[in-house]
Amino acid sequence: MKSAIPSDPEPKWMRKTRITLEFFAAFCVIYPTINVLIPFDQYYMLPKGAVLVRVFDWKKWSRIDLLRSWDGELLVRDVDDVCFDRKAIEGTTVRSGSFVWLGEDAPPTRGDDRAHKDVLRESGLNGDDGRCLGYFGSYLGAELLLRYPEFDWQRAEPDEKPRSRPHSP
Repeated sequence: MKSAIPSDPEPKWMRKTRITLEFFAAFCVIYPTINVLIPFDQYYMLPKGAVLVRVFDWKKWSRIDLLRSWDGELLVRDVDDVCFDRKAIEGTTVRSGSFVWLGEDAPPTRGDDRAHKDVLRESGLNGDDGRCLGYFGSYLGAELLLRYPEFDWQRAEPDEKPRSRPHSP
């Protein structure tokens, strides 16, 4: 037996409005998700095999960590600025101050360690005036290194720090 209530087909304007709203809702979900995930494939290879890599942190959105190698152990969490050459990596973190890593199996020293000043002196990265004597002649933000590939330390001549020489008059 047929229903006494006639089926009322959806008007054309209502169908178009519904499709438009569904598309807009899907866009509002997918676009922010893509924007969140895209930056997490950025990394920067440093000398001695070390890697700066962006990781996700629920409290701080994202942070940049220094790893011993691509799949190696975490050396320093939440890196802010770095100064480096082929011998060592020196830098600052957002939470725990400064650090120096001489590479290989040596642990990074922190600013509050007793041996920190000796290791910093041994690294040769800090000049008498406190400026960076690394490849780029200044501290570079970890975010800058991840985002802009033109900061490639491998273009420097072997055993030469490009901008660390004193200026001639």
